Amino acid sequence: MPIYQVKYVGFSNVSQSQSWIFTLNRHTKAVDVLAMSMHGALLLTGGNDSRVVVWNLTSGEMIQEIISPAAGYISAITWVTDNVHSCQALFKFHSTTIGHSGPVESLAWDPVHHRLASAGDGRPHVWNFMPDKTLTSITSKLDKQPYVAHTVHFYDNGASLLVSYLESSEMYMYHNNCDFTLTKVQGRIGNTTLEGNFLLVSNLKDGVDKYSVPTLQCVQSYSHVILWNMPLQISIARQAGLIFIGGNDGFARIFHYSTGVY
Repeated sequence: MPIYQVKYVGFSNVSQSQSWIFTLNRHTKAVDVLAMSMHGALLLTGGNDSRVVVWNLTSGEMIQEIISPAAGYISAITWVTDNVHSCQALFKFHSTTIGHSGPVESLAWDPVHHRLASAGDGRPHVWNFMPDKTLTSITSKLDKQPYVAHTVHFYDNGASLLVSYLESSEMYMYHNNCDFTLTKVQGRIGNTTLEGNFLLVSNLKDGVDKYSVPTLQCVQSYSHVILWNMPLQISIARQAGLIFIGGNDGFARIFHYSTGVY
């Protein structure tokens, strides 16, 4: 059953009695993607209804709704800049850039060099974010690999781009000089999340594996049963020391980030 709402639970400390819950209702079709601002006060949600909604996580109120029917369902969102400190700030349309022939699967922002990376139609792409808030291409076309580019992450303060390829074991590290390094992980690849010097990979088999970057040596696993083959979402709560892993049985799993305890 599609999920049309987002439930936000906030904690003033570790005590459950000092928590608050917001049910964020606005989407009319399934919610596909979430992105929290770096300062933690704002949340973006995107769904199959062509909506992007900006939420205030202090009050639970909707700040803004952006509807773009021509864009189809929202498959990836990211915060391009994080200098919005007012929870009442509104966003306005600036530009449209057609960079892929199909859905954009993943977006990553490089705050050091003001660049945006995207993955779509099987390949990654990198863009300069200009002062007038438009995008200009700085990669003509990175070589298309036999597999589908699914996620992109900037690494080493934007000096490298880490690209994962769905249903493969292949990770490519592209460098500023356009050279690349190919490394294979131990299993297949679903979704990935980069956290500091660690890459967490949904392995499409029995959970999530954590790899050190850039060597991509597996250092830890978070194991749970996967009923059928699908990429699972991974989210990390830095301050709480927790990792959240989506499940294809309707339940999300919570693990201790350091110990791996479920």
